[in-house]
Order: sequence, then C-alpha cells, then structure tokens
Amino acid sequence: MTTHYTAPYTGPQVWRQEKALNIMLQKVLLVSSALILMITAAFHMTGLTKAIEGLVGEQRQFAKAAWIIVALDWLLIAVGSLAVAAGLLSLDIVLMAAALPIAAGLLLGIVMGPKFPGFWLLSFAGSLTLLSYFQ
Repeated sequence: MTTHYTAPYTGPQVWRQEKALNIMLQKVLLVSSALILMITAAFHMTGLTKAIEGLVGEQRQFAKAAWIIVALDWLLIAVGSLAVAAGLLSLDIVLMAAALPIAAGLLLGIVMGPKFPGFWLLSFAGSLTLLSYFQ
C-alpha cells in the first residue's frame, strides 16, 4: 500500500497572509535601513571638527560644507526609505538611492579598511534596502 503525499492547503486566504507578511517585512527592512542611515549621519557629523582641523579660509568652509552635505545625503535617503515604508514613494526611487550608501561603504572599506564602522553602517543600510526590494 502506497501513501500519497498531500500538499497543505494553499488557498487565497493563505496567499493573502503571506503577502501581508511580505509587506510587513519590507517595511521593517526599510525602517531599519533608515534608522541605520540616521545613525550613520550622526556618526559622520562627529568627525566634522577633526576633518576641518588645520584648514583655513575657503578650504575650511568648503570642507565643512562638503562634510555636512554628505550627512544630509544619508538623512535624505533615510527619509526616502521611511516614505516608502509609509507608502508615499515608490520603492524604485529609494532603490536607486540605495546604491549610494553601498558604493560609499565599499569605497570606505577599500580606503579605510573593514575595521572602520562607517563601512559596516553604510553597507548594511544599503543591503537592507536592497533586501526589501525582493520581498
């Protein structure tokens, strides 16, 4: 006597539950990515005085502006991720913006080495955003 395997019921109700879980996971990933990028921006701003130390005049002002713009960029991408999680923006827009933290993280890893925390923060935040796309 052979026993036949019967697959568990996977009707419309189960599919709706899976879709709801995928949407929830996507939102969790996007919010996590946004929080990490906000932490990265704050961490980046702590290095401002060290970055402009020894510079004078226009060089000092330019370095200060560039340093602040980079921190604002991380905050802007974080706000974009939160907007996607809230359903206000398309994921495609933030997905393109996620390439920036990943690229910056990889460059920091090459230049500063893997012990530099900015490498991990940026790479992890960008990776979470990429993962959210596949949910």
